[in-house]
Amino acid sequence: MERNPTDLPQVGAIINNARVVRLDAGVGALLALPGPEESMDVDNENESELYDDPIFKAAARIKCAYVHISKAMDSDNRTPDVVFAKTFSVNTIVPTLRILSTSNWVDNVASCATADSIVSSSVLTHMDLQPGAIYRAVPVIANLEGGGVLVQLGGMGIKGLIPASHIFDQAGSADNAYRNKVRMEKYKVGKKVDVRCLVVNMMEKKCVLTAKKSLLSSDAENPINDYATITAGTIATGFISSVTKRGIAVTFYNNVYGKISARKLAEEVGVADPTVDYKVGDVIKVRVQQCTKRTRRNDAEEDSYVLGLSLDISGSSQVLESNNIMNKIVSPGMIIPDKSMKIVELVPSKKVEGREEFIPGHVLVSVKAKYVSSDESLKGSITCKLPFEQIFDSYDKEATESCRSFDDLVMKVLQVGKKIAQEAVVLATTNAKGFPVTPIVSLKPILIETAKSNAKSMKKSSRQVILPAPQTALYMGAYVQGYCARIDNRYGAFIRFLDNLTAIVPKLKGGLDIGLYETVLCKIVAMDVTNGKAPKILLKRVTSTRREVKVSGPVNTLVEKLKPGDSLGDVKVDSFNFARAAVTLLDKKFSGCTIKARIHVTMAEAMDGTPQSMPILIDSDEDVPDNSQDEDKITNYHPFHSWEVGGIVKDAHCVAIDVRDGITYIEVSNRTDERDDEDFPIFVEDPNNVKIGCTVSAIITAVSKQNKGIWVQVSPGCTGFISGVVVSSDEDVLNNMNKHFMIGGRIKCTVLPNQRKEGKFKQVIRLSALENTKTSKLTRGDIIVGRINRSIKQTRAPAVMLEFPEGRIGRCDITELEEVDDWENMPLGRAKSDGDEVENDEDDQDGQRDQRTEGEYRHGLFVQCRILSAGGSGPCEVSLRESRLDGDLDVDEAPEEKEIVHAFVVNTNKKGCFLRLSRNIEGRVILKELSDSFLPDPASMFPAGRLVVGKVKKVNSSKDSTKKGKKNKIMIDLDLRESVLLEDQNKLSFDDIKEGEKHGGVVTRIETYGVFVRLENSEVSGLVHLSECSDDYIKSLSALYDPGDLVKVLVIKADKEEKRIGLSMKASHFEDDDSDDESDDGSDAEMADDSAKLVDDSDDSDDENYVTKLASKMHEMENEDDIEDDSDSSSSSDDDTSASDEDNDDGAQTMDTDVGFNWGTQVETPVSDGDSDSSSDESDSDNDSDDAKKGHRSRKKATAKKQEEKEIAKMEQRLADGTADENPETTADFERLLASDPNSSEYWIKFMAYHLSLADIESARSIANRAFEKIEFRQEGEKLNVWSALITLESKYGTPKSFTETIERASQHNNPKQVYLRVCEMLEKDAANSNGDVAVIKSADDMFSKMCKKFRSKKTVWIAHFRYLLKSGRHDEAHKLWKRSVKSLPDYKHVETMSKFAQLEYEHGSAARARTIFDALLDKNSKRMDLLFVYVDKEIKHGEVEVARRLFERTMNPPSGKKKFKFNDKQMKSLFKKWYRMEDEHGDEDSTMRVKLAAKEYVERSSK
Repeated sequence: MERNPTDLPQVGAIINNARVVRLDAGVGALLALPGPEESMDVDNENESELYDDPIFKAAARIKCAYVHISKAMDSDNRTPDVVFAKTFSVNTIVPTLRILSTSNWVDNVASCATADSIVSSSVLTHMDLQPGAIYRAVPVIANLEGGGVLVQLGGMGIKGLIPASHIFDQAGSADNAYRNKVRMEKYKVGKKVDVRCLVVNMMEKKCVLTAKKSLLSSDAENPINDYATITAGTIATGFISSVTKRGIAVTFYNNVYGKISARKLAEEVGVADPTVDYKVGDVIKVRVQQCTKRTRRNDAEEDSYVLGLSLDISGSSQVLESNNIMNKIVSPGMIIPDKSMKIVELVPSKKVEGREEFIPGHVLVSVKAKYVSSDESLKGSITCKLPFEQIFDSYDKEATESCRSFDDLVMKVLQVGKKIAQEAVVLATTNAKGFPVTPIVSLKPILIETAKSNAKSMKKSSRQVILPAPQTALYMGAYVQGYCARIDNRYGAFIRFLDNLTAIVPKLKGGLDIGLYETVLCKIVAMDVTNGKAPKILLKRVTSTRREVKVSGPVNTLVEKLKPGDSLGDVKVDSFNFARAAVTLLDKKFSGCTIKARIHVTMAEAMDGTPQSMPILIDSDEDVPDNSQDEDKITNYHPFHSWEVGGIVKDAHCVAIDVRDGITYIEVSNRTDERDDEDFPIFVEDPNNVKIGCTVSAIITAVSKQNKGIWVQVSPGCTGFISGVVVSSDEDVLNNMNKHFMIGGRIKCTVLPNQRKEGKFKQVIRLSALENTKTSKLTRGDIIVGRINRSIKQTRAPAVMLEFPEGRIGRCDITELEEVDDWENMPLGRAKSDGDEVENDEDDQDGQRDQRTEGEYRHGLFVQCRILSAGGSGPCEVSLRESRLDGDLDVDEAPEEKEIVHAFVVNTNKKGCFLRLSRNIEGRVILKELSDSFLPDPASMFPAGRLVVGKVKKVNSSKDSTKKGKKNKIMIDLDLRESVLLEDQNKLSFDDIKEGEKHGGVVTRIETYGVFVRLENSEVSGLVHLSECSDDYIKSLSALYDPGDLVKVLVIKADKEEKRIGLSMKASHFEDDDSDDESDDGSDAEMADDSAKLVDDSDDSDDENYVTKLASKMHEMENEDDIEDDSDSSSSSDDDTSASDEDNDDGAQTMDTDVGFNWGTQVETPVSDGDSDSSSDESDSDNDSDDAKKGHRSRKKATAKKQEEKEIAKMEQRLADGTADENPETTADFERLLASDPNSSEYWIKFMAYHLSLADIESARSIANRAFEKIEFRQEGEKLNVWSALITLESKYGTPKSFTETIERASQHNNPKQVYLRVCEMLEKDAANSNGDVAVIKSADDMFSKMCKKFRSKKTVWIAHFRYLLKSGRHDEAHKLWKRSVKSLPDYKHVETMSKFAQLEYEHGSAARARTIFDALLDKNSKRMDLLFVYVDKEIKHGEVEVARRLFERTMNPPSGKKKFKFNDKQMKSLFKKWYRMEDEHGDEDSTMRVKLAAKEYVERSSK
């Protein structure tokens, strides 16, 4: 009977009242689905006869479903068979089941589940998951290591991943302790959370979810999960998936994403740098502007879309891009209102290659249409361009000399995302050729005022100044206002007006005296309107349009009677700046008086009027000055903000009078508010007369850098300063003073005593802005806000010093900065030099500190701290720990022995390393326990402030060390060696050691009768008797072994009663061992192995004298072999003497001089094989002496004397035969050579190598400096060789700083490109021999990058960098570099550069890629025979003769579709010669004959 799959229910369908018709114990049950035939009665007790039962046969014709035991019931473990059999007994009605699969439709049996979790689940397979769908209360099943969470969707085991970035709404650091704590608590295994599906991968069966609350609560009904369904204007919530300088990408569901450009971000929300304001993972709400479908290039390509987004939810920020629309809205001469232009992009100035001039940058500003058009139906905004030269009326010459200085000047007043609080005038809407361009605007105040005056005045007088445009009717004698656009020393200054109208001020008329970009007033002296559209205009610079008339009159006697406090009536504002306003007294009684009246900013109050200000940046959302406030700028909080020139100030009165040079100066005030304190006079000339404690109102003039305080002006003659610690008690306010204290605003404060008795700030009044200024004594437990001052010398360093009110100083120990579990390495930054640790005056240092040296606790930061102790004359002890702020003042407990602890390094010297575990617990480590390996410079490896981990060896605690508040000093001995920290706790005991076992050990003590060895991983020591130390006779154990030597021993005896073990180190016991330190018979072989081991260990050492010391030691051991020691005392004395003598000969030892440069010499030490024989003979001759010690010394002296005589004879022989000059060995030899030829770089470099062989680095440097002075200036190549040697020396033996400084010095005295090429070549060799050392490779990469950036227009540097990358196997980086080089190099260098790149590809890269480059070059440069010949040579070199042959043939006969170039006879001759030479060397007779025939054919064809 044929079955149809449609007979079964659909997957996911829920069926009620199914009946069990068969039970498979422990496996599952067969259920009959209800239907028309369900009335059957299955009641068969014998399951084994089920298949023969007619009732079952009838049941088989109905639709059935099979439920497996694993899907039958909800259970944490496997469902018991008994429970399953009872629940699913035959003929039982199953209330509900769910169809899972119908794949077995042939048998008409579906797969189902009856477990409640599966029946009620909304997800059965990944096909059920919908991007954007929300799934509630899903259980957490695992927490992943990277911070992600794994949840289960539904009861079928469908798993979904919540990445770490999708747990919280806002992106944060993965190391955030608080977030990790919240995550571990909220997402515990078993807890249920709400999630939303981001993307589903059906093929890989993966699902990514989000738990961000903002995404769960938004767009639930209509999520964006398909480009095709998106409509413009839709408002949706997504998350940021990418942030770059160019903008951000916002992703929704099902990988649907859109982008917002950096310009749009700046325009809409004032964001200057997207990478600063946004982070990947942040949730953001956007509006869809457009969703455009891209045109498919072919039918196989899938549909793609471009989704444009906006942060303007209202949809009002529509940019009007059409130039035609712009020109209808704006026109030259139009005034753009203040606060209507928002800066959206800053384009820096650009240097012109090969020229001294540069192109000034510009600012792109966005202006809403409503500000420039009366058409209400026109929405959106337009973009205008504000050139850098259109901001000020004049510029300093230094500011316009370079791109950098020009840009720095502009960046001080302009910032992306801010509005310009000044009017602007439109200069041009077309270019010089008349084509529409982005409107150009100007902020020059004089041009703005002239344009406004022209717009208001309908009738033009002969004296009126005009801002002309090309269509303006000009005339001789007209006064025009413009700006200097260009200066040409040949002609003069070119003055530009509206819409690119240009005139000239000849140099004979003072044109060269005009500053570049300066606003100038000129008079037209000549015109020519007959030629072209724009007239030719000749100008003359003038200063004014009218003559100045001086008016004088008799002195009014009323002035003499005027007193402070008298009313002056109304006054008119003539001009004003930040500090003062010049006014005129309008009262008639003052007419005719020679009076200069002015109102100081402290004497003024605001009045209604239109603000007049310089360009000031304000936030886009509210009218508040920008954080980076500028002094001498009038802000919204300034009393003069609402004033205007010509305005009337009502009810002014006199506050001070002064007569100088016959002129009366009157200080005027319009303040009507009541005085804050009657004890404080309104006008103060001498600050010493100010009463301490009185309340004043002052004007903020500046906010000090690094939050040091606020400068204020109390009255015209009185300057005040509010220290940061008395500005506020809120640390957030103190750390952001620029945001909370605006320049020009008023602030109430109280006068404090001035503790500064001398210096330039003696006359400054010290003030406080705190309400309570009463002095109070600091007590233990007080919480106070302090300012970190890194200029104060540290007490018990390392620590942070803080400033408190009233000049008090606090100290926070390095251990009290954070909780112990949160300690970080170098929290105070890198260590300072001794010269920095002095108490400095900050008043002249604000903003000059190096932030890299201060770590997280930077200078000027305000912090909240708890007083731990305040007694004594020194600084009070404070803590920044959160637990301390919460009230825990207990002293840290001392650790126990063998406990692993953290500590900070206090100091490292020859005595050891001193640590600090807490404020009252110190630690110490001896030098040998700092590390398992040799440390050449422990002080630099363990600087102050470094966080270390160690094991406690011993605690030297005092009494009552745990008593609260008791200050006790505890000293702890620690061990920082890694082997101690990681050692096995289960060390070997005496009972674990058996006879016949072999162990590693360390020599601990050496005696005349044997060596004591401590077994590895134990505290058990044993004796190796002298007879067991070697298979051969040993004269001196101390000469063969040293304490600390690693050895292998055999246990030959174990006395359990005495707890003693006997050991053996004979080499014969270890002959069959596969060990690296296996030695041959005899003490000499053992000694050789030990010395080899020492040499290997020296690789980790930076001790330059280490090889010399090792050689001395080995030579001493050889001498000791020939000396008989009669007693321990004489032996000890002889050893000391021998060591001393050998140290005197250290200078003869050689040193490795291979510093990456071919020095050209090798200083060798002459070693005489007869020395030991002589010493032995001398020793034999004195054997009869009774005084062994005296005889030993005499033999030494005789040996030394013989050696000296031998060296003198050898030197005389070398001087006689002339070999001394060929192989110099002494300083005298080198000086003699240099005297004969001081210009030889070879001699100078050999001299440097000689000093290096003596480990004298400084002398080698001095030799190089001498060479620079001695070598003639014409010998540039010789000098460069010495510079290269010095750079190589600094690379290996110097510091990074000295290495960099040497390169800079070399660049100043030589061709800098050649210097950098040699440095890069040296670093390239180091990288190739570094065995993959990341630091060495990075150093080479940085130097190559720096070279390419510094000499970007030189092809040699790019080729060198390309070669380096290819040799290193970094082909992808090399190809990216190739693309960069093409953009940087001039066009005429492209061919040679690409040809060289292709050749390098043949040598180190891909031949196929090289052919591609050469083919492209030949297509564009078909007549370049040199390219063809190089191409052919490379193919021949790689054995591709056939390819080379095809190249010649293709040149002669190009393929169809390509143009055949005609070469001249000379080119063809060289081509055939090259071709014939190739065939002659690599071809056969037939191929050479073909070339001859081709040449003959060409000659015949050419002669026709």
